[in-house]
This record gives sequence, structure tokens and C-alpha cells, in this order.
Amino acid sequence: MAHYMIQVSFTGEMMERMVETPELFDGSWLRDVVGRLDGSVVGMWACFGEYDAIVICELPDKTDLFALTSAFRAIAPLSKANTTFLLTQDEQLAGFKKARGQG
Repeated sequence: MAHYMIQVSFTGEMMERMVETPELFDGSWLRDVVGRLDGSVVGMWACFGEYDAIVICELPDKTDLFALTSAFRAIAPLSKANTTFLLTQDEQLAGFKKARGQG
């Protein structure tokens, strides 16, 4: 299953909603959506800097990633979002071997 890192920045409106009602933003809705897509949430973190939050998840394919990011944008007003495809160490090593012509 593929791993993805989703980085998001919330709008001021979304931050205001989270401050007013933080219990609504415990991540359960995200876990529910990912679960319906036969995926799993590896972890979620709030952060400082360019992005406000990071989610690492496993999803079966790119169509599921599209469904997740669409749901995310429908639920949470975002000012910015970035998705990065992640490789496990084994996948990285296999890629290096292919680059050398051994795969």
C-alpha cells in the first residue's frame, strides 16, 4: 500500500473554528474517511512553519488519495495543501538497484 504525506495550511476561518470547538477536530473524521477507503492513518501532527498540520497515511491507490484530499478540502477550509508520495526504505533500495540496471 502506498504512503502519502499531506501537508495543509488552514485559513483564518478554519483556525477560528478549531479554537472555538477544538473537540470537533480530533482527527476522527479523517480516520473515518481513510478507513472507508481501505487505508490507515499512520499519524497526524500539528506543526509550526509553512504548514499547520501533517498527515501520513496509507492508501491503496491514487484514486483513493484524490478522494481523501477532496474530502479534506470539502471539510476544512485550506489556504494551501501539498501531497508527497513516500517510499519505504525497501522501495528506495529497490529503486537504486533498478537505477544500476539490477532490477
